[in-house]
Amino acid sequence: MTPGTQLTKTEEGDLVDATHYRSLIGSLRYLLHTRPDLCYPVSLLSRFMQEPKEQHLKAVKQILRYIKGTKEHGIIYKRQGGCKITGYSDSSFGNSWQPLQQHVKHYGLKDC
Repeated sequence: MTPGTQLTKTEEGDLVDATHYRSLIGSLRYLLHTRPDLCYPVSLLSRFMQEPKEQHLKAVKQILRYIKGTKEHGIIYKRQGGCKITGYSDSSFGNSWQPLQQHVKHYGLKDC
């Protein structure tokens, strides 16, 4: 989803097929085990499963396009493999206008 996208339960907009929308959200929720970067947008879109509107379906399609372009991202679980975890955190939560390098902390476990 584009940062700053406002999704609401407004009366405006056309209703879409709720069964299809729930199916898409369910499939995205299944991906969360290997794609933690999708947790926030999928949880946000899950709020609108009762009466999904066209704007909500557009956001789901945007996430699907993002997944299509980032297939190589995610967590890969291997039966026999080393443990190499690298994570990043934005400690300012985007509230600062200073360069991002000053606010990103790197956490990692290697050779565990």
